[in-house]
Amino acid sequence: MIHYTLRRQMRFSSNCNLKRNKREGRYIRFLRVALFVTRQTLPMYSHKKSPHIYSLPQLISCVLLKIYMKNMSYRDLEDFLLSSGDIKRVLGLRRVPNYSTFSRVCNRVTGKEIKRILGKV
Repeated sequence: MIHYTLRRQMRFSSNCNLKRNKREGRYIRFLRVALFVTRQTLPMYSHKKSPHIYSLPQLISCVLLKIYMKNMSYRDLEDFLLSSGDIKRVLGLRRVPNYSTFSRVCNRVTGKEIKRILGKV
């Protein structure tokens, strides 16, 4: 009897998770597309000896989210990423980058490249 109810609960909870995953917010949909495009156009890391904590597509996707959300500072972007687990999961981030990391990435990548990638998204 207990085995049957546990199996039934597991089936019910897995069905609930499927229903929950079908509905996504616009920011998560935007990030999925942005991450796909940046992985196609940019190298994984800016230099072979750079610390491989965050990939370049992950960081540029976060910067594109900042541009998409309009009038958001790097500190606000960091706070937004800290508060949303779904976005971290979509980006594959174990921990959230510091706001200065986003600033350094923007200085490293030219504005033309970001506009070109944003046009594809």
